[in-house]
Amino acid sequence: MAGIFGSIGGWSMGFDHTTARLDCLTGYDGSSGLMNIQTQWARYAAPTGATSMGLQAAPSGTNDYGHLTLGTQLINCISGIAVNFSAFPASGNAFFYQYYDSVGAAGQVTFCVNSNGKLVMTRGATNGTVLATGTTTLLTNTWYYVEPKCKIDPTTGIAEIRLNGSVEATFSGNTRNTANTWTDLIYIGSTTSNVSILFDDWYILDTTAASPNNTYLGDKREVYFPANADSATAGLNQWSTSPNQSAGSHYLNVNSVPGTGANYNFDANPGDRESYRHASLPGLTAGISWTTVRNKFEKDDAGSRSCALTMRSGTTDSVGPTISSPSSYSFANKIDLVDPSTGAAWTPGGVNNNEPGHQVIS
Repeated sequence: MAGIFGSIGGWSMGFDHTTARLDCLTGYDGSSGLMNIQTQWARYAAPTGATSMGLQAAPSGTNDYGHLTLGTQLINCISGIAVNFSAFPASGNAFFYQYYDSVGAAGQVTFCVNSNGKLVMTRGATNGTVLATGTTTLLTNTWYYVEPKCKIDPTTGIAEIRLNGSVEATFSGNTRNTANTWTDLIYIGSTTSNVSILFDDWYILDTTAASPNNTYLGDKREVYFPANADSATAGLNQWSTSPNQSAGSHYLNVNSVPGTGANYNFDANPGDRESYRHASLPGLTAGISWTTVRNKFEKDDAGSRSCALTMRSGTTDSVGPTISSPSSYSFANKIDLVDPSTGAAWTPGGVNNNEPGHQVIS
């Protein structure tokens, strides 16, 4: 598979690196324009040096939702996302998560909450055929971690949702609502007036990775850290700086959340790199699924340019894949499932001492 998953089978987003919804989603589809990212909606208090955020559809708005294009067509998909409902619909079901077919222009499986605060799965849209209803009565203004799963198939399909690690509702049978046996886009948000939903700590799996990253990950938190120091290795901060920063202080141009575009580091020499240190994880001891390098960049001249995101652990580097530099500021992500230095799962010590970065390729 490819698309947002690259070759590692997973993708994640904590909404911590920006205040712009289109830095997190492929598109915004709402009518009121009130679905935004705010620090006061955070699921967790921010660790030192980072900012936590939530993504909310406004209480008074309708059709406040956005979408993420997967860039590939998946039969099987597993997600996890933290949700917090301020209210439940007066009647019927309120959509909050949907596996969608953009070619067939319709939802395949939709995950909703009903007027009684129960989770509901439907085939098609919010008012489609009910596949299963959960038994837990949710509370308003309370964070829950839900994990929606789907296998799109007209006879052997699966729809399931876990609530805080336990199966809440499950269905086997027809999960295909269009002529196509796939999903290639996910919607999150609210299409029901006066139903406000917060979202945080989102992961998606295409189920192709090796265990344990091919099934439910459980309640996860994505912690974002901006740069707080230059590389510990001499020669890995080779770029020029604007405004000018002395050696050892390059990170000051790239440590704001969100990035301003007024401060940046730049380079045109193939092979030149920038690597940065960051703060330590807040009290975690195990259960790290992966690390993500997330950089915002652009090219500012004519012709083509290419680059790669990098991850340095100890004296070992993970570089690539090569990507074309966009003509306007865009984000790119690089996931490392294992510590490049050990080839094994990440430990807190490995994460605390790694260095994300950026390299000019051409």
